[in-house]
Amino acid sequence: MPIESAVHFVGFTGRPEFGPFPVTTGDVLTYDHRLFLRDDGTYRRTDAGGQELEVDTYELEPDGQWALVVPTATNAVLYRGWLGLNEDIVGNARVITARDGFQTDRVGSAVGLYFATEIVQGAAPAAADLAGDWHVFSMHSLFAEPQSVPDEDRVGLSFAGRLALAEDGSFLGQGVESEEGPITLRGEPADFRADSDGRFEVELRYDVASKPDYERSFRAGGSTRVIYGVDMNLGGEDSAAGMMSMMKFRTEPFDAADLAGTYQLGLWTLFLLPEASGADAAIGRLEIGETGSFRIVATNNLGQEFTYTGTTRAESDGTLTFTVTDPYTETWYGAFDDAYGTVVLCDTFKEVRANRQVELSLGIAVRPRVPANQ
Repeated sequence: MPIESAVHFVGFTGRPEFGPFPVTTGDVLTYDHRLFLRDDGTYRRTDAGGQELEVDTYELEPDGQWALVVPTATNAVLYRGWLGLNEDIVGNARVITARDGFQTDRVGSAVGLYFATEIVQGAAPAAADLAGDWHVFSMHSLFAEPQSVPDEDRVGLSFAGRLALAEDGSFLGQGVESEEGPITLRGEPADFRADSDGRFEVELRYDVASKPDYERSFRAGGSTRVIYGVDMNLGGEDSAAGMMSMMKFRTEPFDAADLAGTYQLGLWTLFLLPEASGADAAIGRLEIGETGSFRIVATNNLGQEFTYTGTTRAESDGTLTFTVTDPYTETWYGAFDDAYGTVVLCDTFKEVRANRQVELSLGIAVRPRVPANQ
């Protein structure tokens, strides 16, 4: 089902097995791209500046299942994911365009996750449209100094929380960091900046009581509804690379029955054990029940299936709290949008597997489209 649509396409990939501690820039790659889907079944990918990177084919099923053929120096690989779809009537025609989605790269020497969201053409959003409360989630791999003492918190960190954005681009928020627990999030005027065509520059300062503050810089794309960004380690005080997602607080009435259902899930995981660090990408589904149950079933880059089950607590502002009861006991955080079409989630709990491996995860899930003739 070819469509004509354009999306921001930001991503992070890493080697399944990083080199010796500490993590280096050779272990991970970041991407700040745009993807143009054509109605002839081909796509064009460009960097943020418009330089063409590749042209190849894609497949999109009516429910949103989405595959990209990606050429490499020696062959072609297949990315798999899902694309949430908008359906509008223009005149007498049904027009389908992209909404939010994801792709997983689960083959080759690097694996990872890409966030996608529609490009909103035109001038930058008005400050008043952006101001307000946002959910925010991030996960980073860290580049410690070569002589640093091996430590899982020097391999990667994740954060889940919220911020209140003012019209001048300043903000104040709070949340949970994987190392320190509750921390504050700060931004000075213009630390959140909107450009044309849904481009954003975001500087997040993580204010931790027990250690020096640190700042992360993101290049992002999105709208007044969602923003997905990538930290490309472009200098300054970063010494890190990663991704983040932001979702505006819901304003519509909430109904648990509308949230319930099956969503298609993309998940990016960092393994933090200093002597065995690495990355993973998984694809699967998130099932949310009307009574607050949830279940994740997904397959990682090795073809291994895994499951998480537990309960959720949903709030009218879009806050989701996942209480995992199997195979571990832990708490994850997430959010859902006004249309119940997109869920984002973040694992800030450093669960320890039976093999001693420590992990964190960041994910996105989209609801499949039900074709009009069904």
